[in-house]
Amino acid sequence: MLLRTFCWLVFAASLLLSGLAWMVSEPMAADWALARTGPDPYARFEASGAAIAGLWVARCLAPSLTVAAFLLLANIGRVERFANRAARGLRSATRVHSAVPSQAEIARRPLATWALRSLLLVWMLLAVFHTTAAARKRLLDWPVFRLRTGEQILPGMSPSNREVIRYLQHATPEDARILAVSDQKLFFLSYYLLPRTVFSPTHPESEFTIPQPNLQRQLTAYRLDDLNEDYIQSINPDYILEYFEGDAYVESERLLEDEDWVAFLRAKRGDPGLTPEYVVVLRPYRERGP
Repeated sequence: MLLRTFCWLVFAASLLLSGLAWMVSEPMAADWALARTGPDPYARFEASGAAIAGLWVARCLAPSLTVAAFLLLANIGRVERFANRAARGLRSATRVHSAVPSQAEIARRPLATWALRSLLLVWMLLAVFHTTAAARKRLLDWPVFRLRTGEQILPGMSPSNREVIRYLQHATPEDARILAVSDQKLFFLSYYLLPRTVFSPTHPESEFTIPQPNLQRQLTAYRLDDLNEDYIQSINPDYILEYFEGDAYVESERLLEDEDWVAFLRAKRGDPGLTPEYVVVLRPYRERGP
């Protein structure tokens, strides 16, 4: 009887949710989310995208639940018999006993049995909690990732970092060895450019310095001229990259030095007269000047 009531409740609720989900439009869902979000632009972008994603989840999931509940109700007799057998099997499987029990063990059986069942219940609740949290996180990530991978999106970095990675992926072969001098921490380059190998010497003054967004903390960096030729030859790079964003290292006369980079950036941004805001110079090692 309890199972039958539960199925009817699921059927009614999912049918109602299905109707509401298809009655609500995407702009209505986005407006509802924005009305409950603060002024931060990224938070508003995330909230509106998550609301639309949640709407489509409801549109797909609610009808599926309706059909499933209807099928269960149509076969409720067999479902109840199966549920009873499953419950008996679970009780039997979680009952603690021993082959040759002592008097003390017999006395401890109920406690051990309920402890095991409690642990099983906690495990199931944790599974529900983590599944719910993962689904919520996926909804919040949907506006950014959708069905694309991290390598396609390059999350957690500035637009300039993404542009440099895209350029290097475009301009260098996968087996390239790249020596990079920069006022940036280039861990992202090493990861997203795999299987390329990136060598990025860190200035001692910046070794333990944590970068801040938008160059709020300028890192001390090596320039290419600071590296001696023996060191460069020991690395034997295929390419040398100079990448600087900070005012202390950006020389305006070098912004257009790498014609391939400038052409790539102009095509990407759709601006044929664009002048880059930061220095990126990539060249094969053997073409390096004296």
